[in-house]
Amino acid sequence: MKKILPFFFIFLAANLLAQLPEQHQTIKHFCGTDQYMEQLNKTYNPLNIQHPEETFSKEFLQNMGSYRQGDRMIYVIPIVFHIVHINGVENIPDENIYDAVRILNEDFNKLNPDTVNIIPAFKSIAANVGFEFRLAQKDALGNCVKGITRTYSTETEVGTQAMVDDVNRNLNGNNNANNIRFPRNKYLNVWVCKDPNGAAGYTNLPSSFVPANYDGIWLKYNYCGSLPPSNTTTSRALTHEVGHWINLRHTWGNSNTPGLSSNCTGDDNVTDTPNTIGWTTCNLNGTSCSSLDNVQNYMEYSYCSNMFTEGQKTRMINALNSGTAQRNQLWQAQNLIDAGVSGPDILCAADFTANKFIICEGQTVNFTDASYHGVTTWNWSFPGGTPSTDNTQNPQITYNTAGTYNVSLTAGNGSQNVSITKNAYITVLPANGQPAPIVEGFELATALPNNYWFIENIDGQGTWDIANTGYTGNKSVYINNFSSPSLTTDAFISNTYDLTGLTAAQITFKYAYAHKVATVPSSVRLRVYGSFNCGQTWSTLRQISGATFSTVNNTPVTTAFTPANQSEWKEIVINLNSMYLIPGFLLKFEFQGDAQSNNIYIDDINIQAPLSVDAEETINTLLVYPNPAEEQMNISFSLLHNTIISLKIFDQLGKEVMNVASGSYSQGQHIININKNELSRGIYHLQFKVGDVTKTQKIVFN
Repeated sequence: MKKILPFFFIFLAANLLAQLPEQHQTIKHFCGTDQYMEQLNKTYNPLNIQHPEETFSKEFLQNMGSYRQGDRMIYVIPIVFHIVHINGVENIPDENIYDAVRILNEDFNKLNPDTVNIIPAFKSIAANVGFEFRLAQKDALGNCVKGITRTYSTETEVGTQAMVDDVNRNLNGNNNANNIRFPRNKYLNVWVCKDPNGAAGYTNLPSSFVPANYDGIWLKYNYCGSLPPSNTTTSRALTHEVGHWINLRHTWGNSNTPGLSSNCTGDDNVTDTPNTIGWTTCNLNGTSCSSLDNVQNYMEYSYCSNMFTEGQKTRMINALNSGTAQRNQLWQAQNLIDAGVSGPDILCAADFTANKFIICEGQTVNFTDASYHGVTTWNWSFPGGTPSTDNTQNPQITYNTAGTYNVSLTAGNGSQNVSITKNAYITVLPANGQPAPIVEGFELATALPNNYWFIENIDGQGTWDIANTGYTGNKSVYINNFSSPSLTTDAFISNTYDLTGLTAAQITFKYAYAHKVATVPSSVRLRVYGSFNCGQTWSTLRQISGATFSTVNNTPVTTAFTPANQSEWKEIVINLNSMYLIPGFLLKFEFQGDAQSNNIYIDDINIQAPLSVDAEETINTLLVYPNPAEEQMNISFSLLHNTIISLKIFDQLGKEVMNVASGSYSQGQHIININKNELSRGIYHLQFKVGDVTKTQKIVFN
């Protein structure tokens, strides 16, 4: 069966906000269509030339003849929803779109259950309009599509024509902002966003002055369907806006200001909708202009809407038979074939999602089928999983062995199959990780992700990578955020660490960061997280933001930032709570940047036992220089008391390669030299032990 879409835009005027639930308090007005049409006329029709739609409506009505309910045609309209998001609550799931389609088609076919509540005075003229909205299954280029697109764009917080340009550029895969794939003469476009210009939604009436690229409906994400974050109260917004899009005005006329006595002289040009001042409450006995008002009309603001009238139906059919704004091309038989909404569903893509991509041994992943269209059979393959195969739509699979695994799905409709394999889709980490102390300097890393670090790149934009600079050595991890145009959030996550061998633990790392402007906004920040349950939950260990975030004294850097020397780095020390001293501790670094932020670098991530009070009282200084070293490296330390020390060097695999010094050392300054002929070129870990406390540092010989 074709998936059918419902549409409804409801906007509330500022003077109505106090009467609405809290959800409506965030919008400036209920329906922004009148303001939008006024803006379009000023921009594209400065001479205010009347478009021909009203004349056409009158002529069509005169020539329509006898119109019988029983033999009317059904007008099918292909529809596409474009979800524009920044990975927040506005990125609503497909199910919300399907629910919105259901409501839209119920309302336009008088199948909505609340028709039983229509008061007797208007029940006889409540119309079965006969419009069906079907999610497109092909775009104008012949590609199979879901009828739902998703675009990452900060313009979702503004919801204007610039946002539509971003959607089109994303769909085109280039800088072309023209609506090539879903033009207005073939599809009704609905752009679902975080904030449609301060309203719950808006659209345009059919007009020859509306630019084709922007002919569609803008809808606030929590007014789309009835599923959370929407609800039944807001679910009729799309019905209202589709009414506008097919040439209906508000019942009180051409304004967005209901409740004014002067509205009695206004008119929506529909004969069976009584003149009214317009309602923002459900007063079913209202007689604002001397006759009973049709308060339950979808083009009202009453929040008890449940009907169109026969006159409104005729006016909408007029619009769909008019060439104005190409509305008469939408429902033609060839266009329905081209859009894939005529005939059987088109099976064209196998796809799926998972609720987790990085887990630990013994944990379960929930897979959700996202194949389209008309899928009736599913054959899954889960190498490394239990069970390893499954034929249900949305299986649950347990992974008991560490590793990286592919997942495959073959979806079918009884006559044909489509398949997909996602390589390295699930990463299973060992329940018992690498034992502490941990020393990570990224000198052996060539790319991210790798066997030790994994990427969380929600927005799909540029993310963490290996940089050819570092505090120690020649490498670190960084985000090339200099050219980022918008708010982005990216994280890199460690493999599991076994911290059970420590009675106390301390994380240290160094970072370098600059901003493009002098004032660093609070939205730009670095967070360090820890998890004691293998990523099922994360706790913030440290957040770095604000005036102290920059490592270059808040000096703006307007070119791509690279730290020039060690003075442009800062060290962060985090003492871990005992709850993290487990066999499977996970560490995550997350950076949130914006268009004004610059590159950030992280190096020398260590997890080890902190120096005890006694050890700190014994060690005055520990210096290693030069580091990296070419010919000779000096290890300098100063002891406040006579004590026993151990100074050893280990390779990257943890093998001891040199016992530099051990035994009793006297109070005072000590310097130990290591020549290049004593160690091969490479990266090592220097372990300095005082009593039962160990301090580790990365060293490099070039």
